[in-house]
Amino acid sequence: MAVHKPGKSFVEMFDLIYSNNFVRADFPDRLLIGIFWEESLFNNVYQIGGGTGIGFGQVEPAEFHRMAEFNLTVPPTKKVGHQTKSTRPLSDEEAVQAACALLGSLKNILGTQRGALLGYAGYEWAKRTPGAYPSAAQRLNIIAGWKACEAKLLDVRPFRLPERSEQDVILGALNSAKPFGALRETFRPLLFRADDYA
Repeated sequence: MAVHKPGKSFVEMFDLIYSNNFVRADFPDRLLIGIFWEESLFNNVYQIGGGTGIGFGQVEPAEFHRMAEFNLTVPPTKKVGHQTKSTRPLSDEEAVQAACALLGSLKNILGTQRGALLGYAGYEWAKRTPGAYPSAAQRLNIIAGWKACEAKLLDVRPFRLPERSEQDVILGALNSAKPFGALRETFRPLLFRADDYA
């Protein structure tokens, strides 16, 4: 994913997750924050570079059918060669729901949160595919980053404007999911806007 700045502020993304996460018992909101930051920097976009993933969680349209398991309307797709593509952009709500449906469905099949996260990250595919990028080992590190982000956000109260010290905690959590190093101060005003809390 070649986006270079956050598409949503922290509270905008948290609110979308809070309002649309129907698998919260197994996949808490703070875990989805880590996944969506790592996958797209909170951008609801098509995958860049030839892939077919879409939305905050870069869900493959071939997986949209899983939304029906949770009585959600499945966004339209079409086959193009051997790929399944979305025929339109997803709404922000659909983008969250598609990721939740994939995680929930994988959990129902595989039995554990860990198994579902491995499936979501494509770990088994990478393990059996020589030259896969990211590699299976790198995908394990990605999952560890999602979980580290979740853990660092446990004490954050997302619906109030954070003081600078709490912003630093949130930035540190996001950095665990997808490092952004020198862009920290560039991202701060994009992630924490006073108007979002009015």
